[in-house]
Amino acid sequence: MATQQEIDILLAEPTNFTYDQYSLIGSSCQHIHIPRITENEFLLYLHLITFISTIFTLFAVYCIIFHSSHSMGQFKWCLLNLQSWTYITDFTLSSLTAPRFFFPIIGGRPLGILINLGMSVPLQIYFGFGCFGVMVASVTFLFLYRHQVTVNPDSLFNFNRPFQIAVMVLNYLIYINTTLPALFTSPESQVATKIDIMRTERCPPKDILHADSFVLQKSITLLFPYFCFLVIFVGAQCGLMALHCSWILFFSTLTRKLSKRTRRMQVKFLFALLAQIAIPTTLCYCPIFYYAITTLIDHYWQFANDLCVLIISTHGLISATCVLLFYDCYRHHLISLLCFRSFRKSALTTGITSRNSIIMTNFNVTVMT
Repeated sequence: MATQQEIDILLAEPTNFTYDQYSLIGSSCQHIHIPRITENEFLLYLHLITFISTIFTLFAVYCIIFHSSHSMGQFKWCLLNLQSWTYITDFTLSSLTAPRFFFPIIGGRPLGILINLGMSVPLQIYFGFGCFGVMVASVTFLFLYRHQVTVNPDSLFNFNRPFQIAVMVLNYLIYINTTLPALFTSPESQVATKIDIMRTERCPPKDILHADSFVLQKSITLLFPYFCFLVIFVGAQCGLMALHCSWILFFSTLTRKLSKRTRRMQVKFLFALLAQIAIPTTLCYCPIFYYAITTLIDHYWQFANDLCVLIISTHGLISATCVLLFYDCYRHHLISLLCFRSFRKSALTTGITSRNSIIMTNFNVTVMT
């Protein structure tokens, strides 16, 4: 946290800000700092989403382990790996770190469990994005398995096991260490950087001087090309494999070697996989686009930043729901459970009604006698 001498030097300069209990509020943007969501409310919403997501994820994991069809083969373990890391990533975001981002400033303040345990903010950033990287690599692994099952064994694109392992190790190493370039080039003096932000930003965050606040980069100039490369890299891998599988199943003459049942099964698995990945990812596009736009136009609004974190934290919940709905074996098991309970409830109600009718009939007969 900035020392009182540094604060006095800052306030001695002509600025548009006033200092009050380690909070700087721009005099021209008071409306931006109105606390639409307090810290306690923000954490409550995150924990509530985590609780609901845990229930859905546990049921999805149970279905994957015990109710996967025999035709899925080893695919269910790839699916289990992805679902597990999706939940771990969301749990890290919503409970362990619980960040309040300061966009357009590339920084924020963690409010989660790890900061209370004394873990440094840079280590939390590496850990959180590392979990996210494993999840993204698991998506690539899922597409790679689906691709290798679909292609012809004699095809040039049917890769041997060492090559597949090398590809996956490369993906895991790249995505786990995503934030290392940003962390290695982060500002050395956080206090000087925060004071510089207060001098230049029209509406700096209230908590910019808090001891737990951390500025990852002064600008997005260095990060933007790097993250664009990562997005293109993972998109190209998964997209090309999905397109090649679609070509084989719908247009290639290789489908003549597949029975109609096998082809139909492969198409269902591919569509279910695409829906499982596309729907939760599309949901996260809105927050990502907002962060990108607000950074480019230099507009700060803490309520929108918090709302974006809440939306992103539902990724695991939506993913588990998609697994339960888009795979036939899990959907049929879910429907059977719901229908059994409905049937049992209906049968119980009918039985009670019939019993009451019999009792009333016997009673009436007794009275008449």
